[in-house]
Amino acid sequence: MKILDEEKATRIFSDHDKMPYLMVENGDEAVKIYAPEHSRHHSTPIQGRIYALFFPNTGDAVKSGSSLYFVLGRKKLGPIQVQ
Repeated sequence: MKILDEEKATRIFSDHDKMPYLMVENGDEAVKIYAPEHSRHHSTPIQGRIYALFFPNTGDAVKSGSSLYFVLGRKKLGPIQVQ
């Protein structure tokens, strides 16, 4: 993700509970996948810089045909169909 606002990014990345997560829908089941605790950023994010977040496929939740959403606060982006 590209940092557009350093102040907002600092608030998000300094608190693991505010970090973005993935929501995976497999039929009637929805699973939230969080970034590992150690992925929290300890220094101030730099405006214009691009950062990558990696999410574990916990319990093999992400499968071909799943619908994947990226969730940040109240914003939900997606779905992306997993192939």
